[in-house]
Amino acid sequence: MAAGLAAGAACAGEPAYVFKLVNITREAEWQTMSEVEYKALEKNLKLEEKLFSKAVELAVKEWKADELNKKFPFPSSKLTARTIKSPTEYSSREKAEEQLAKVQDAEARKMEKQAEKEKYRNQRGKDKVGKVDVQSAADLVLGKLNELLVKAGGEAIQNAPVELKAGDKAGAKVEKGPKEGKKAAAKAPRAPN
Repeated sequence: MAAGLAAGAACAGEPAYVFKLVNITREAEWQTMSEVEYKALEKNLKLEEKLFSKAVELAVKEWKADELNKKFPFPSSKLTARTIKSPTEYSSREKAEEQLAKVQDAEARKMEKQAEKEKYRNQRGKDKVGKVDVQSAADLVLGKLNELLVKAGGEAIQNAPVELKAGDKAGAKVEKGPKEGKKAAAKAPRAPN
């Protein structure tokens, strides 16, 4: 949604898209963008798709080298390259924003129903297992994918754990944060989405 708000400066008469962006852990978020921003995102997603398997390969190597993770299998089957689903073009930004609000309301109702089902499932003792492991693997893959994207001349993924710092050049080695932070994040309980 932040991308949709950032795109608010786009011309009101310009065509806009409403679409669902599916992230690496297969969670979806509805967004709206101007035609120019949408085309740039599509281009970057094609590059990401090409580099995704290499990023997973590098992440698996790092996963196996980590003493805490090597006991557990890397959850590559639960990860996928980011994709766009259900893109719809609208003639103006206002129409796209109206449709986005409708879609997000419907999605919120759907999430409420799912939350009720999860609450019932948790009461019966069938809680989800391994969510933190999948997220830490996804963070690792996103970091590797960002490194590869920057080297290939693409845009780095926003909200990824590895980001370029001011003064860093494309293709330069990107440093990660301390491992203690990742371990602490893996142990901390996650808030429901």
